[in-house]
Amino acid sequence: MTSVGVRELKAKLSAYLRKVEAGEALEVTDRGRAIAEIVPAGWLAAQPVPPAWAEMIRSGEVRPPTRPGPFVLKPLPGKFPEGLAKQLLDEGRGEK
Repeated sequence: MTSVGVRELKAKLSAYLRKVEAGEALEVTDRGRAIAEIVPAGWLAAQPVPPAWAEMIRSGEVRPPTRPGPFVLKPLPGKFPEGLAKQLLDEGRGEK
């Protein structure tokens, strides 16, 4: 994915839109921080649902998104204490 700043995108909008039309996705940044993505029309609808998510949707564990967009898992910010995952799993299973 190509990254472009707001100022450059405004200055060369037609050229960047031709790239998008040709199938390329753009990440728009403002002062180095990603603020938007521009993708070809129909691109988001064509993204497959990962198999594990499809199974969780079928089983009712999770609900599918109500807004269009790609399925993206973002990492949680920060660090967690060592052993936290095991502790939470044990608590969830009723173990100590």
